[in-house]
Amino acid sequence: VFDKTGTLTQQNNIKVAYKGKILEPINKLHIASLMAQTPHPLSKAIVDFLNEKVITAVENFKWTTGKGIEGWIEERYYKIGSYEFIYGRQHQQDSSTVYVMVDNELLGEFNLVNNYRFGFNQLMQSLKNKFTISVISGDNAAEQHKLKDVLGNEAEILFHQKPDDKLNYIQHLQQTKHKNVMM
Repeated sequence: VFDKTGTLTQQNNIKVAYKGKILEPINKLHIASLMAQTPHPLSKAIVDFLNEKVITAVENFKWTTGKGIEGWIEERYYKIGSYEFIYGRQHQQDSSTVYVMVDNELLGEFNLVNNYRFGFNQLMQSLKNKFTISVISGDNAAEQHKLKDVLGNEAEILFHQKPDDKLNYIQHLQQTKHKNVMM
């Protein structure tokens, strides 16, 4: 069983593009300051993209696992995360997109594209002939076609998985299906 982000993909080679209102220097600083509060690979990629060297203090920081982050910086309220986190409703996404809201107004979005680690295709071809492979990810299903092409239809690929979901999946394989599992 593989976790996708940062395990199958390169953490330091995520392509980031911004679309939206012009990012003023103060907004770049504030977004980077908030994003620097989490260890998530997409957050790190956005911080690197913004290239801010100084970090500003964040008040009332809150991290909702698998959804997004929020906090106050210099009397402005920032909310950054998934479409569902920002708007409170589900939305089918075909890419990894991180939305940025400032004082309850959408500022813009960061679109992120993962690069898989060197040798990923060859390794998976070799492993799938000997083992049952699963991929579990907290991300959206934007990369499902890529993974299915490499792993085949026999692989189980699960998206939108929180840490507890991942643990439950491993326990299900071990206890219900009586599989020996390596993650």
